[in-house]
Amino acid sequence: MPITTAPSERSARIERIAACFDSRWHQGYARGKLRHDPVFDDAVEWARRAGLAEGGLLDAGCGLGLLALWLRAHDVDLPVRGIDPDPKKITAARAAAGRGGLRGVSFETTDARDAIATFSGSVFLLDVLHYLPLADRDRVLERAAAAAPPGAIIYIRNGLRDRGWRHRFTRMEEWFVRHSGWIPTRKFRLPDAAEITRHFPPDAFEPDTRPLWGHTPFNSHRFAFVRRR
Repeated sequence: MPITTAPSERSARIERIAACFDSRWHQGYARGKLRHDPVFDDAVEWARRAGLAEGGLLDAGCGLGLLALWLRAHDVDLPVRGIDPDPKKITAARAAAGRGGLRGVSFETTDARDAIATFSGSVFLLDVLHYLPLADRDRVLERAAAAAPPGAIIYIRNGLRDRGWRHRFTRMEEWFVRHSGWIPTRKFRLPDAAEITRHFPPDAFEPDTRPLWGHTPFNSHRFAFVRRR
């Protein structure tokens, strides 16, 4: 079920989260993402469902920790482990979590490929796959699928490669993100849907996929795979 929150309360939650950051840039980034990116509201309901399974939630590529902050703002209290290769973002995430009084949340500077290799639980990958080389992308998804306990959720939001205008706009946005230094990599390759879904056979996982671009121009799609019991 989608989140139904009064606009005033939603705005208040966003402002409380933004206030957890020291940097005005991070505050503005948090406001923009939480107001306009539909992935956060969508992820709340899937995280609630993930909380019924063992293992907690791995937020791979957590950035500033906005997903954990948004989950706690909606009383989703399952353990969250956020990992990101950028130590500056992890420092900011830890500070924000401390100011926000978050419990059961940790952040560490780690590569998703290493973290997923030793994690058993629900894995959330928000805009991560296209930064991984093809072989590493396959290994990450294979490992996440293999280690998912019954009821766990592999939640993926990513831009897709196709022939539409949204794909072209997404490529332009990725060029800007990389050259601004926000994402410390110079290479990316958007996947197509089959490159994701083939790792989650329907006899083992219940799939739920749909476009998730909201009011943005990006070619974002959500893939949720629930490990069958």
